[in-house]
Amino acid sequence: MDRWYEKAIIYQIYPKSFKDTNNDGIGDLRGITEKLDYIQKLGANTIWLNPIFVSPQIDNGYDVSNYFAIDPHLGTIEDFQEMVHQIHKRNMHLLLDLPINDTSDQHPWFQDAITNKESIFREYYIWRENDGKRPNNWGSFFGGSVWEPDPNGGSEYYCHVFDKKMPDLNWRNPEVRKSMADIAKFWVDKGVDGFRLDAFIHIAKANFGQNILNTSAEFPVDSSFYANLPEVKDYLCDFIKSVKAYKSDVFFLGEASSADAYQAAEYTRPNQDGCDAVVTSDNYGEIYPLADPEIPMFFQPRQLDISRLKQTFSV
Repeated sequence: MDRWYEKAIIYQIYPKSFKDTNNDGIGDLRGITEKLDYIQKLGANTIWLNPIFVSPQIDNGYDVSNYFAIDPHLGTIEDFQEMVHQIHKRNMHLLLDLPINDTSDQHPWFQDAITNKESIFREYYIWRENDGKRPNNWGSFFGGSVWEPDPNGGSEYYCHVFDKKMPDLNWRNPEVRKSMADIAKFWVDKGVDGFRLDAFIHIAKANFGQNILNTSAEFPVDSSFYANLPEVKDYLCDFIKSVKAYKSDVFFLGEASSADAYQAAEYTRPNQDGCDAVVTSDNYGEIYPLADPEIPMFFQPRQLDISRLKQTFSV
């Protein structure tokens, strides 16, 4: 069966810096619509939009507070529907960036979770307690601990591998997987053709009782404790299977930033309800010696190694 995305040439757009049509200094959806002919002339047949959902913008829109609404700085749902119409009119396709590892702390799920500890949404996030101390020494990619105390008090901490205002979702909970699939189906109904799954490799975590050892850092970053764990594929496949059952040709492009070539292959095995493709950059270069010990290893500069790049793609 021919799949449209097998011939996709994808043009990425960060909407806020693309084209501003109302002179407020922020790019918008109408600006994208106006430039569709230009994008098509470049040879692209698919557009990938960075997050367009309502967000406090702690992490450039990847901290979502409402998955069902457009950020008002970018336009309205009517602007979105017109953009989709014009994209499809040109036989092009649209991908939305969908953050699935975490939400904003302003999301109604999290707000209900911290207001009422008996709320069903408490189990939408990851909570642990350890006699009033952090459960372990894991470090966040954004600096500091992955654990932040419950804003409303008590002895529990919530997990966040990115910013403390971006609590991680509890993908062990089947209701979380269903809720995220429902979000994807909502946008499929609006005409979206596929999704880039942001940070999906982090949706499973190791045993929270384990500390990262052999380090002098107070909160060391070691993604092997919260990236590419075996359960990731199980959770991912459950989510994708639900969406594909709703519409079979929805395209899933996974952001597998630290996956090696073999892990990337596992995420994209045919007929296993995984991603249709993934993007990974972990094996493309060697990290320079630490330039600044205060900067996490994750953010150290890299130098492209052409021979290693070729070897990676030949696996």
